[in-house]
Amino acid sequence: LRSDHPLAVLGVVRGLQARGEHRVQFLDLAPVALTWLGHGAAAACRGRDHLRWFGPEAREPLWQWPLVQADIARAADQMNASQGRLRLRAGTVDDALLWARGVAVHSGSGLVAYDGQTALRRQPGEASWLDSDALIEGLRAAGLLALLENAPLLVRGLGGDDGSRAVDLTAVVRLLQPLPMPVLIEDAAAESASVATALGRDLRCTTVESTFPDGPQRRQLWALGLQPRERSALGEAGVARLAAFPLTPAQVSAVLAERRLAASGVHDLEATSEACRERVGHRVGDV
Repeated sequence: LRSDHPLAVLGVVRGLQARGEHRVQFLDLAPVALTWLGHGAAAACRGRDHLRWFGPEAREPLWQWPLVQADIARAADQMNASQGRLRLRAGTVDDALLWARGVAVHSGSGLVAYDGQTALRRQPGEASWLDSDALIEGLRAAGLLALLENAPLLVRGLGGDDGSRAVDLTAVVRLLQPLPMPVLIEDAAAESASVATALGRDLRCTTVESTFPDGPQRRQLWALGLQPRERSALGEAGVARLAAFPLTPAQVSAVLAERRLAASGVHDLEATSEACRERVGHRVGDV
């Protein structure tokens, strides 16, 4: 019943206080912990848009690509050497998530992902500082779930300079620093400094950067991602044309998934090239 008990300090049990003359102490179990006890991690995330659970049994085709495999192995080694504090510099947020999930599975565990951008806004376009308290509360729940699952925690959505600088980084660091499991900070913003950059510095994270594929590596990614009939229909010249677009592994995979849902499929070189061009254009716009 002590307020300095680990269960109270970590937020599993809360509301410890004496009420009235009877000196009765009422215990309130954190909602995430209560749901986790009854139904598991996936259920604990349900209804919480800012919180996601990725189980260790998940498998992604991209993890088989040598370039992605090498990045995952390198980050896992760094995580073990840096007391589990990493700042992931990836080309896109999708690459960062894919990378973090791969690192977690490489370590034999699932991953808890907390999206700060979702918690920072009530409505699109609204100043993010208005919801900084929600970010802290959500982060506390995410840390608790990661603790219960003994899984790494990925903090996402703090890469942009869109008003989220008003977030109380001291409070965030105070919350994350004591956690005994690995903490990964996604920093997939542009070249300029970001909130995630500052958080990584204050947490004393080791920074690791994903490998941006060069021309030959992109050609290999396309060759591995394409099905035999797709590769045959496009031909060597078609694959070379697609590989000319400076895309990340996750973007290549997204283009393939998008085009396979279209009637003309990946075989339509012009449409597939346009899908690549749109993704390159978005990144140039960010810069």
